[in-house]
Amino acid sequence: MKTAFRIFAVIPLMAISAQPDLTLYNATRNGAKVNICLHVVDSNGNPVPQARLRGGMQTGDSLNDFSSIEGATNTNGDYVVIGKCTHRLRCGIRKRGYYPSEFSISYPIKEAMPQIADGKWLPYGEKRTVVLKEIRNPGELSAFPDSLRSCRIPEFNKWIGFDFEYADWAYPYGKGRNCDVLLRFSSEERGMHDYRYVMDVSFTNNPYAGAYLMKEDKSSRLTTEYEANSNATYRTSFSFVSEQSPGQPRHWDFLDSDSYLVFRTRTRVDEQGHLTGAHYGKILGRWMSDTEFMILSDGCFNPIENNINIEDGTSLRAVLRNLNKKQ
Repeated sequence: MKTAFRIFAVIPLMAISAQPDLTLYNATRNGAKVNICLHVVDSNGNPVPQARLRGGMQTGDSLNDFSSIEGATNTNGDYVVIGKCTHRLRCGIRKRGYYPSEFSISYPIKEAMPQIADGKWLPYGEKRTVVLKEIRNPGELSAFPDSLRSCRIPEFNKWIGFDFEYADWAYPYGKGRNCDVLLRFSSEERGMHDYRYVMDVSFTNNPYAGAYLMKEDKSSRLTTEYEANSNATYRTSFSFVSEQSPGQPRHWDFLDSDSYLVFRTRTRVDEQGHLTGAHYGKILGRWMSDTEFMILSDGCFNPIENNINIEDGTSLRAVLRNLNKKQ
């Protein structure tokens, strides 16, 4: 009896791998179409016609590879940006009587899914609102001078008064006449990359005095609000720390360049203890202590009692003066 053998051929299955989707890669290399309607409005939401736009769209890997954007908004405050872009689109927007603003967008947009369709960046044809803040009351306040950016600390471990109007220490350490805020500094240097600097800020010497923290609007030359909010919650104390330990990164806890403080000081109250008078101002950018100096980047003080205007700033007047000459 013969035994029948069946031979089964084992045919290996060829793994068919899907081709990678290079759509997004090609768009960042060769560009994709852009269509964005920029809707320019003032701080009250009203359209701003004839606002000038100037900038460019990146068309290659280098920042020098770009196509220009130049035009003006129509009667509805609209300007449509059309072109081909690989990465970044950026343009400045300005008009006489307004603070310059900027619009920028980088592709691909992390929040957008999907990113590309039919060779177009998505969302295609979207409308973006840009606020062009009008110039209202610049140059009316006491702006901090450039010399204040690095101010020597007169004494450590003691509360010292600082006058915001004179931008100087209060008597007997400087020419200041009012203790608008109390500051106390401590400095501890234990060795190389081993230190701790602390600046304590207190408004407790004036009832209802204090400050509140806000984020700067980096898209506009006027990075802050026009006015202080008299009904806000004003904190009476802050503590800013700069420290480092061996083998550890430097720790920063101070008023950074993206934030600002709106303060209220020189307060007056009636017999019932109600607030009847105050002065307002703002502090922008870095505010901290470092070794023997207090660093105070920018700010202003309103010398008129109960006037909540805080529009001004150190570098503002010269910038606006030059801008209006060019237009």
